Amino acid sequence: MRIISRTAITEIGMHKAGDIVKNIILFISAAAVLILFYSIAGCPIRLLTGVSCPGCGMTRAWLRVLSLDFPGAFRFHPLWPVPLIVIVLYLRLYKKNPKAWNTVLYAAFLLFAATYIIRIYMHSPVIVIQPREGLLLRVINKIFR
Repeated sequence: MRIISRTAITEIGMHKAGDIVKNIILFISAAAVLILFYSIAGCPIRLLTGVSCPGCGMTRAWLRVLSLDFPGAFRFHPLWPVPLIVIVLYLRLYKKNPKAWNTVLYAAFLLFAATYIIRIYMHSPVIVIQPREGLLLRVINKIFR
């Protein structure tokens, strides 16, 4: 039987706590960079293609959540709680059960894809489909004129 000292247990606990703190700081930093980019240039996919991505409205939805306007959040993106749920599941499943984590990712992907198709079909005011306004098509048109 192997005996583990209290010091080793404390160090393991500190290591896990350190990983959690690092993940939280990384998430907050990434969110801050994205919010800054979006406030300056808008959505990079829409900027390049002129077409909204499946996550279109998510930033505005979370800004509504921060203002405690939950109906407004659902109007901007009906799946606004999903990223938070995915982050929580990541922290719980990623290392412990990779197969379950992959299932979560596939389910989230399918949910976003289905919602995107429905939002396009229902002519959501948040979704924009104007490929001629996209930077990519404008550059191609300039090159081949």
